[in-house]
Amino acid sequence: MLTDLLRQRVRADGDTAFLCTESTTLSYRAFLVRVSALAEQLRRFSGMSVGYVADDALDSITFLFAACDVGAEACLYPAQISSEEALDFAERFGHVQISLESDGGVVIVCEGDSAVGGMKDDVENERSLAVLTSGTTGTPKATRHRFRSLIASASQGRGPTSSAGTTWLLVYNVNQYAGLQLLAHVLNTGGTLVIPPENRPAAALDSMIHYGVTHVSATPTFWRMLLALLSRGQLRPPELRQITIGGEAVSESLLQQLASCFPTARISHIYATTEIGSAIAVSDGRAGLPEEVLDRKVGNCVQLRISEGELHARSRVGMFGYHGSEVVADDWISTGDLVELRDGRIHFVGRVGNVINVGGIKVPPLPIEEIIGNVAGVELVRVFGRSNPITGNIVAADVVAQPGCDLLDLRRDIALACEVLPEAHRPRIVKMVDSLSVVQMKLDRRKE
Repeated sequence: MLTDLLRQRVRADGDTAFLCTESTTLSYRAFLVRVSALAEQLRRFSGMSVGYVADDALDSITFLFAACDVGAEACLYPAQISSEEALDFAERFGHVQISLESDGGVVIVCEGDSAVGGMKDDVENERSLAVLTSGTTGTPKATRHRFRSLIASASQGRGPTSSAGTTWLLVYNVNQYAGLQLLAHVLNTGGTLVIPPENRPAAALDSMIHYGVTHVSATPTFWRMLLALLSRGQLRPPELRQITIGGEAVSESLLQQLASCFPTARISHIYATTEIGSAIAVSDGRAGLPEEVLDRKVGNCVQLRISEGELHARSRVGMFGYHGSEVVADDWISTGDLVELRDGRIHFVGRVGNVINVGGIKVPPLPIEEIIGNVAGVELVRVFGRSNPITGNIVAADVVAQPGCDLLDLRRDIALACEVLPEAHRPRIVKMVDSLSVVQMKLDRRKE
């Protein structure tokens, strides 16, 4: 289905730029030639599950299309992982791991138990891919998706401003579900996708300016870092038409800052996960989701409900299972996102594995991060639990201060801001750090 869409696009406007990198620009037609050449090399893997380390975005996208074309189930591993980690993925998920030679050849790195269960490789609509979860809160899991579901999910919630002639920036890695959705969306609408040399804000900003990017989709962490970069350098923001936010909970203050910095942009935040696909896009300038989404009837692509403070979803455009297991169509899936209903909105307060137990009191970190993040002089913040012999845990915060900020004054302002919190929720340790660990442009929340 993915390569059928590509061929349709070639017939419609094959000379339009599809992918732009630092070193090359490929039209839809030129990219199809590239895909066809690699497909010939991958044909022997038809019906198998094949892993590939996504060090180079263009090579990874080519591999994804070529694997789909020959009926192999592709799985892109995160860039810059060690060979030992890649081998572990291949063995755990039964992949044949390959690498691509500069001359177009294919080398097998590891042979695993690679038969793709349940794949009808003679039916284009049933072709599939495996997508690893981000691993920001634990060990990555392999989810399996039909390409038709990926494309259907990508068409949801991107907004009416996205069409042919738009230029998107790829900030997500292509091994991430969000990156794959953006790729499918650009293909579906006949747009252009710009791939920066790296997804850090400085490189991304250069690419936005150089290519005249009109649409950008990225995590709240990326947008906070970009706003800080613009502020530090007193740089003029590019004129964007669409800002899309996803992958992490977004605060109202961030939405307000983006609206002020990018006045010409339509701003949306999407609730999506690797397991369920895109559930909803919100563009009303408020954090959280409208409570009405809980009233969706059977037949909607994604239904949501709250059970014991956790958001659950039932999806027709999400995964059909994890590696080794399938999901029944009517199954409700635990998202791991903890939420609260307030003022007609569903507010995200944390993840199931990140709640801090302070003397028996469960403390979600996100509301504390929002309070600290609103203090003048704070660039980034991460709140987490630190072991304590009396209460079991105490609340701690790592804070990246804006350059030139008086740290003593900032500590005082943070303490004052946190006085509105219940006693157990107040950070007992506030550490000023130069940077925070980021995994695929999301704050690394794995337990220390």
